[in-house]
Amino acid sequence: MTRLDPTQTRQFVKRGFAALLNLMSGKTAGNKLKERMLRALHFFSKGFNERDSLSRFLFYVISAEALFSRDRDTPISTTIADYTSLMSATRQERLATHQRLRKIYALRSSIVHSGATYVTAQDVAETELIVAHTLLRALRSLLAPVSLKSEDEFFEELKKLKLQLKSRLRTRSDESVN
Repeated sequence: MTRLDPTQTRQFVKRGFAALLNLMSGKTAGNKLKERMLRALHFFSKGFNERDSLSRFLFYVISAEALFSRDRDTPISTTIADYTSLMSATRQERLATHQRLRKIYALRSSIVHSGATYVTAQDVAETELIVAHTLLRALRSLLAPVSLKSEDEFFEELKKLKLQLKSRLRTRSDESVN
């Protein structure tokens, strides 16, 4: 089973795990951004704890859907591929990650709509890793120095990333520079 790199896990613990846990375990009612993050985390944890590879895969994709689904005018496969590749990949990796995410979502659709019943271990492992990186960066956006407070702010910052404008969201490219 693929898990997050131990170095990344230690960095996460150092960079505010306790603060994030306190923030997320506090009052969330009425805060749509926190509720969105908790839903995404809920589905990710269901995938993480699931033994069946098909279910694990679906829960990871649902986690990304829970995080990014909002715009009814844009296909969710495009939204997930756009935002996830921006947040989880370096600039050099973004195109390949975007293409991989489109294939991951097509596989999800073939399972849900056409009855496909098989995913490879690589499909599950890649999906887990990509969604984990993305979810971690999204959760960090709730903490200082970013401290996003609303869904509108979150999606506005995502739009800035997409348009290559200065955004408060941290990407994997930002972290590789520091």
